[in-house]
Amino acid sequence: MENKDIKKEVSSFNEKVTLKDRMFSFFIDIITSLILSLVIFNLVIFQISRPIISYDNLIKENEKGEKEIFNLLYEHELLFFDDSESSDKYSLSDSLSKTFYYFCKFLVKNNEETSKYDVFYNYFVGIKKEDVSSLNNLKLEFLSPFFEKDVYLINNSVSLKQEYQDEFILLFNEDEEMSVKGYEDYANLSVLFTKFYEYLLNDIKVNDLVSLDNSTSYLLLRNKINENDKIINDNYFYCALITFFLVSFILFFIYPAFSKKKESIGENLVKVERIKEKDKSYINNLECLFLFLIKSVECFPILFLIPIFKIGIKNYSSYLTLYTLPFIGFLFILFNLIFILVNKRNKNLFEVISKTYLIKEDILS
Repeated sequence: MENKDIKKEVSSFNEKVTLKDRMFSFFIDIITSLILSLVIFNLVIFQISRPIISYDNLIKENEKGEKEIFNLLYEHELLFFDDSESSDKYSLSDSLSKTFYYFCKFLVKNNEETSKYDVFYNYFVGIKKEDVSSLNNLKLEFLSPFFEKDVYLINNSVSLKQEYQDEFILLFNEDEEMSVKGYEDYANLSVLFTKFYEYLLNDIKVNDLVSLDNSTSYLLLRNKINENDKIINDNYFYCALITFFLVSFILFFIYPAFSKKKESIGENLVKVERIKEKDKSYINNLECLFLFLIKSVECFPILFLIPIFKIGIKNYSSYLTLYTLPFIGFLFILFNLIFILVNKRNKNLFEVISKTYLIKEDILS
């Protein structure tokens, strides 16, 4: 086909290469990149990194440190657990549930035997040596409206109101069942107890808690866990980054550079070709390198998903570094889409800079 014939056909490419074609090509490229990245990250790059950072040892150290923190709370009677039950001793939800149960037991029985279950008294008065009146103010603040202001327990802290004592006492009586309202009140008080307990833990994070034998402390254990977490988190990020650019280089430079028409997998499957305005030839390898850079930025959003099977969705808030590049990618995609829609020839940024067109394959056939 002569140049003048090609020019005549190319002049109508906007009618043939639609936004739908572009979007299909883009989604094929980004999905291919994501799938290949997930495979390479999990089976290759991450596996190589494990011995380099002693990943398994760091995980074991953290697990040991978390258990030592639990043991620290147990030895100071700030947390309780029933060994006769099947619950996990090192699960905060299980232990906190049992601690609340024992706390209520003290509130309704109010005797020396159960007084050790007042974890707030144990911490604020027993460990921090604060006045019990300060503790009472905290209890009334966090546990209102369940507590009486001027009625006190044997440890001189404020008491549970009588109506709730009458309900909760049935929890510890094998012959009677607590009423529906009793269970509702128990659940509501449990929520307030948990918030108060979070306040207690936050105070420990500031003021520390030393083991009885002075061998360790909460902050020493937590700081070590945080140091290990930073190494692990950084490793996830750098492994994801290495994987991303390796896959992008393969898909958006190696593949186009060695293909006849210098096209990506998405362009190949959608049957579109990229040609130069000047001489209607395909782009060269140097221009493929620039295409690789553009395509990589367009695919930045998948960087967020590459380590998903290691991190888990619920833990992503701890990995802020995984948000930056994907956000830049989303902005670039949005900008490129607007750019295509507003310029007269519906060309994207790469096409304008490289002075190329996208045309349907059948135009050149």
